[in-house]
Amino acid sequence: MDVESVLAIVIGVVFGLAILSALFVPVGLLVRKEEKKQAEAAPAEDALQEPAGTRFVRARVLQKKINHYYYKGLNLPKNESSFVLVFETEEGETEEYPVPEELFMQTEEGQEGTLVTINGMFFDFGEGQDISDETDGQPTTQTQNHGGENMQEKE
Repeated sequence: MDVESVLAIVIGVVFGLAILSALFVPVGLLVRKEEKKQAEAAPAEDALQEPAGTRFVRARVLQKKINHYYYKGLNLPKNESSFVLVFETEEGETEEYPVPEELFMQTEEGQEGTLVTINGMFFDFGEGQDISDETDGQPTTQTQNHGGENMQEKE
């Protein structure tokens, strides 16, 4: 075989691969686009599902604590406070969580309610609110955490 015939074979193979990729790449993009549409549609159906690691437990506030911290910085000293609630769960466990100041002020020692945690971190404490769901007329319980996020649960 001479150089020209080897070159012609190589060019033919490269050209054939280019044609095949031109045919299969758009098909692959269409499949991915369809999979993406299905993935976007699925969360709408599961909108009322709880995030993974969510825990609801009956609890009572045992103690309210305010921790004060003093930082000496280069410019100005800084005082900060953190607000902590100590809970006793229905299992008899004692759990302590930092909470927003607003919730801290609204709770009292001895108050009972539902403690909601997500992946071991505080989310909310209270009884939630009953609201009517406009789509099916069944009441739902909506709990709004103090970060502004809503969680709904069908009754």
